[in-house]
Amino acid sequence: GLHLPSIECDLPWTSLAEIRLVPLRYARHGKQGAVMVVFIPQAPSAVLAALPVAGRRRKRLERSLRVYDTPLTISDNLIDRSGEQLAAAAAAFAAVPVRREE
Repeated sequence: GLHLPSIECDLPWTSLAEIRLVPLRYARHGKQGAVMVVFIPQAPSAVLAALPVAGRRRKRLERSLRVYDTPLTISDNLIDRSGEQLAAAAAAFAAVPVRREE
C-alpha cells in the first residue's frame, strides 16, 4: 500500500480512490514545472483522524485536506522522480484513475 513514514501513514491500495496531479506555479522539478501528487483516499477525514501526528505537522495535514481534499500530498520537487512516474507506479498497484489538473 501507500507508505508515508514521515507522517506514520500506511494505507492499503484498496483504500485509495484517486490520484491527482496538480501543477505548482512557482516550483520546478528539473527543467519542468513541479506538480503536487495528491493521493485521495476513500475517507480522507478518517485517514487524517487516524494519523498519530501533532503540532505543526498536523496543521500542515489539515491545510492539505482543505486545499487538496486529502492530507496525503507530496510535491515532486522534493523527490528524485517526477509526479507522473510516481502516479503511474501507484496507479499500477492501486488500479485507480489518475487525473491531471490544469
